[in-house]
Amino acid sequence: MTDDQSIQLHAAEFPNITWALLKRGYAKAEVKKIMGENLLRVFQTIW
Repeated sequence: MTDDQSIQLHAAEFPNITWALLKRGYAKAEVKKIMGENLLRVFQTIW
């Protein structure tokens, strides 16, 4: 990977990310926020 490339995740990887966050001690509420709940709230507010 070069410096100008961003990290791209495939949608199929999201369950693994969720599991890893929970395994590392994040609370379910924190994981929901990390996985996009905050973004959804913003979209609902502005649209």
